[in-house]
Amino acid sequence: MGQPLLEQELSNCLQQIEIIESNAGKLFWQASDATVGIYIILTGKVRLLNSTDNLIASPGMGRSFSELTLFPEEGFQPYTTKASVNLKFCYILGDCLRSLRSQIGVVDQDTFLFGGTIRENISLGYPEATLEEVIEAAQQARAHEGTTLSMN
Repeated sequence: MGQPLLEQELSNCLQQIEIIESNAGKLFWQASDATVGIYIILTGKVRLLNSTDNLIASPGMGRSFSELTLFPEEGFQPYTTKASVNLKFCYILGDCLRSLRSQIGVVDQDTFLFGGTIRENISLGYPEATLEEVIEAAQQARAHEGTTLSMN
């Protein structure tokens, strides 16, 4: 709950990130033989093509793609990618992504409380949290003033 990424874990992930540049028109990726991971486009554009070389999409800088980003499993279509001019992207391995995702929490912008205690609401995404962890999370969220958290 709100724990910072361990320095060693962050260092391992950073070492696994690969920066790649590709020549225009060059086929550089196929969903059918890809390893789990994600590509993030830093410059240029990518042409995503279906099995008959028809254009599916042409994402540009700041966008990402992988075998999992475009289609839900039941609607998956095999596709390939070709580089456009000045394409530069980074590749992050699936193992690194799983490690990073385990450190992320989602906070909805709409504020509401579910039925139950304040403690239950705070520990909703991590029900095995200790009282100390719940109190620390409340303090980090500045939601601790005027509340009393107990073991109940």
